[in-house]
Amino acid sequence: MDDSVPVTAKYSFSKQGELLGVRKEMVAYKNAGSKFDSQLNSIDYLYDADKKLLGAKGVVKSTFKENGGSETVMNFFVKALEVRALSEGLKSANRSSMTLVDPARVSVSEAQSRASSGRTFDEAMKDLDQVTAATDGGVFYDIFRSLADQIRVNPAYSEIVAKKILSEKERDEGTKRKLAAMFGALAESGHTEGADTLTKLAGDCGDRYCKTQAMMGINTHSKPSAKNTQDLLSLARSESDKEVAATAIIAAGATGRKIESAPPELGRDLIQFYGDPSKTEIKTSTIAAMGNHGSTDYLPTLKEGLKSSESNVRSAAAYSLRYVRDETVNPTLIE
Repeated sequence: MDDSVPVTAKYSFSKQGELLGVRKEMVAYKNAGSKFDSQLNSIDYLYDADKKLLGAKGVVKSTFKENGGSETVMNFFVKALEVRALSEGLKSANRSSMTLVDPARVSVSEAQSRASSGRTFDEAMKDLDQVTAATDGGVFYDIFRSLADQIRVNPAYSEIVAKKILSEKERDEGTKRKLAAMFGALAESGHTEGADTLTKLAGDCGDRYCKTQAMMGINTHSKPSAKNTQDLLSLARSESDKEVAATAIIAAGATGRKIESAPPELGRDLIQFYGDPSKTEIKTSTIAAMGNHGSTDYLPTLKEGLKSSESNVRSAAAYSLRYVRDETVNPTLIE
């Protein structure tokens, strides 16, 4: 063991498509009284084809004992990092050149790695067909994860999944699990094709269950567009099913917060819905959508809601006000 280095480590390498994975596993301390945990002792690094570090993650747990003293247990958690540039070869990165990485970029890289080494899209869809209400949760998650990774890497698969969703007419527990995997995979796609597919399904689905699942997916999608918001508002205006309309409104508010410039009709329509006597059944959902969006344009309406004779309207208004960034909110809630 080199006395100048306090620990020894071993490295393993794996090719993941065009990406290079490097695992650093801690072996031993120079100090014989200290040791690494046998399981939590490694850090994984991911490099692109240009030897640029895309990310690093891992947990190292060690028990350190200095000169016969008491033992100290230390846990090191490595977060995802990005290195702006590396010279030729796999060299140590200067700490000053590291910044927190864009989580979306790391997520895509991880999806690419898993997609290249796991199930193909066709295999995932074939396995999904075998899912029933009794399918083991771990097996189900593996199928979902494979499907989500393939869609994230290949946006064109979104349309194929949409057709599969529309073909599933039964609503037994087994079919619902299949639908959950497909809607969930689209929701995790991270690209506009996935968001557009979910929004279109909200209109194309033939029943309440399918429509609401699609809108719940767009509600959690990371990259909706202004058009998605507009389509959801249009659905909320025209939908006779109050539950579907309410879900559409809530999803519209959520998408509005995630895009740089929400369409102007979002605020206008939500305020109009709030005061529309024909939409009293979805008033609390409208208030929730205002909170999801978080625009200060809703302050007068939400403050009015606090004075409502209906307790559910008052509580919804108070809850949504918490998500509007304005200095008058806290004093208003304290009153």
